[in-house]
This record gives sequence, structure tokens and C-alpha cells, in this order.
Amino acid sequence: MEALKLKIFDVLTEKIAVSEFENWLYSSEYINQKIKADSLFFNVININYREAKSIKELKEITASIFTDEELLVVNLLQGCKKIARSESFENFKNHISNIVSDFDCNTDFNSFWEFYEIYYGFDGYDYCDYENINTEQLGKEAKSLAISVITTFESAKSIEESIELLK
Repeated sequence: MEALKLKIFDVLTEKIAVSEFENWLYSSEYINQKIKADSLFFNVININYREAKSIKELKEITASIFTDEELLVVNLLQGCKKIARSESFENFKNHISNIVSDFDCNTDFNSFWEFYEIYYGFDGYDYCDYENINTEQLGKEAKSLAISVITTFESAKSIEESIELLK
């Protein structure tokens, strides 16, 4: 189960390509042995990885095997990768909004706090006027923070290390 969990984490966080995950999945003896005994394995195998919605389907399945912290890491990294690829103000705002939707004041991830501050800057126009910040500057800060989170994550060797590095 741990091997499957690690591979799913890697594909959801774009450490490996979907095609690489699919090849591993179909050639894994371990998976072939477990597929008949465990519906999770069957559900993972049953996804059509050539469809655009495959990652979304895989992510829905993972809720049963990932801890809350592991899911937070996945969501944070997916959001950061979208921000890093974005160019428009509206995209930045939407992706940051998706990241902070997982925000909880009790979270240990500093990055959530930093994205929350940027999000407040987008929605708190009085704050922007007070700090003399414009939306273009907030977009640059968001992109810089996203790239920093991605870079930090890339040095992690395991899911647990990813969690620790992002705290």
C-alpha cells in the first residue's frame, strides 16, 4: 500500500508524469496481486489515465489513504504549480483563493499563512492602499512564493519530508 501511496503522491504533485505512473501501475506485480483483494487497487487501475479528468479522479480516491496533512501538501503544491504557470491577475487570485480555502488558523504550514496574506491583499483593498501595494506586485509576490514552495518541495525524498520542509 505504501508503494502505491508514494506513486500517487508523486503523480499528484507532478514529480512524475501521468504516463510514467500508468506504466508503473500496469507493470507492478504487487498491484496485480492486490487488485482482486482490495477495491482501492481496483479503483486506481480502473481510471483511464489518457483522459484529462484522470488526476481529479485519482485525487478523489486518495482521500481514503492520505492523511489530512498529506492532502494539504498535495493541494498546496497543485495550487503553487498553477500559480507558477499563470500570467494573469485573475488566475493568480483564483489559484490563491483555492489554496487558502484549505487554510486553517491551526495549520503548521507557513506557506498557507503567506498565501493568506497575499489573498487578503487581493481582497482587502484598504490594506493595499495602506501598504501602497498594487495588484501587479501581489501577483509577483504570489508567483515568487509559489516557486519557492515548489523548489523546497523538490528537495524532499518522502511524503513525510515534504510535510516537514513545508512547515
